[in-house]
Amino acid sequence: MAVNAIATTITAAAILLGAAVTSDLATAADDALRISADEAEVDLRAGRRVYRGNVVVRHRGLRIDAARLDVVYAGDDVSTATAGGDPARFRHRAEGGGSGPEVHGAGAAIRFDQAARTVTMSGAAVVRRGGDETRGDTIIYHLDRGTMTVHGASATVQP
Repeated sequence: MAVNAIATTITAAAILLGAAVTSDLATAADDALRISADEAEVDLRAGRRVYRGNVVVRHRGLRIDAARLDVVYAGDDVSTATAGGDPARFRHRAEGGGSGPEVHGAGAAIRFDQAARTVTMSGAAVVRRGGDETRGDTIIYHLDRGTMTVHGASATVQP
């Protein structure tokens, strides 16, 4: 009997967490930040959520894959989402398909700033687009402009 009560409680918690993970972070339907993960830890008072295990973030033409994601809110809106992994990875294609190949990047940590529309990679950061590759200690990729700011840089550019 006690085992069934515990199983029911765990199942109910899993259903609630699953709902939070799949319907999370939407401010407007076309601007929703969608997150899936194996588990989520939610602190409503502090305005923080931590997602662990097979984390996937989708937002417009952006996708981030990571082992962990820490999300911080400013009121009801997402302020930042910081992903970690070995490494954490992202890919981006400009909205509407854009021109040219998709941009791929990786780093020990990837920070998505929704207001600034930037992705900052740090810790063995690398960004690839077609045959071009840029490496640096920190790379800030500006999603809307398709430009980068690189600190501690090296690059390989294909003609």
